[in-house]
Amino acid sequence: EQLDLNASTALDVGFENQRIVKGKFSLQAIETAKLPAHTTVAARELLHRMLDPDPKERPTASEVCEHPVMWDVEECMEAVREIYDRRIVNSLTEQEETDLMQSVWNGRSGQAERAAQAIRNWKSIVVPSLLVRAEKYVQRTASMQQTWEEARAAKAAAAAATAKSKDKRKNRRGRVQTQQQAPPPSTVQEPKDYSYGNRLFDLVRFARNMHEHPPLEAERAEMLRALGTNVTSLLRPEDTAADPWTSSRKIVEAYFAHTFPDLPLFAHYLLKRDAEATSAATTSAASDSATAAS
Repeated sequence: EQLDLNASTALDVGFENQRIVKGKFSLQAIETAKLPAHTTVAARELLHRMLDPDPKERPTASEVCEHPVMWDVEECMEAVREIYDRRIVNSLTEQEETDLMQSVWNGRSGQAERAAQAIRNWKSIVVPSLLVRAEKYVQRTASMQQTWEEARAAKAAAAAATAKSKDKRKNRRGRVQTQQQAPPPSTVQEPKDYSYGNRLFDLVRFARNMHEHPPLEAERAEMLRALGTNVTSLLRPEDTAADPWTSSRKIVEAYFAHTFPDLPLFAHYLLKRDAEATSAATTSAASDSATAAS
């Protein structure tokens, strides 16, 4: 009986090995492991790479240690903020955002489309009161920008009128008027559009702003309700018992990691790609300097 059990186990292992070699393995157990959402998504992506049939495509030990699967919610938000504050995500076109999602999920179209759909629909997913407050802030910012532009244009017009008046007085005194180039007309520029769109950049900006300007008490309660039973795995008791500002930021970190679990992965890949580009540029510059010196 024992021998039969061992033989059965060996057959099962051999069968699973063949599935891994063919890239047809299942990671269903991750979905039922009751891990935080961002950890589940990151683990799925990492394990797919670790089980790649081509050894050259598998991550190194250091890459595994730096992967978002190891991050807590605070580290997730730090990475999201960094790609915004360093203007890494800001420069991406819409097509480049789509390419990023495909690259992260390495041809697994189902996962890439799931993530893309969450990004496109993020405004209908977030707690409504958060978006309302953010949009009001955007409107105030746009109004202040327009007022400033109008004031600057009025000041320029007044300066031009004063200069013209001085020229007329000089002419009346018999002085020769020098040919001057007419100043460009002062026009009020169209106010910038600060509203939130449906792209990755907009979601990253929204998350960063909510973390920078923590929500109010009622909004905190709504986010906690949205987290549901996941609160205990994402937040420590001292996180919610801290002062209102700190507590709100902790809740924001947990909320975005849970609601948009692909965000840390995208931030990780963008930061990694930026570091590689910087390293390559530095190496190239050093090589050029060495060549010039020789």
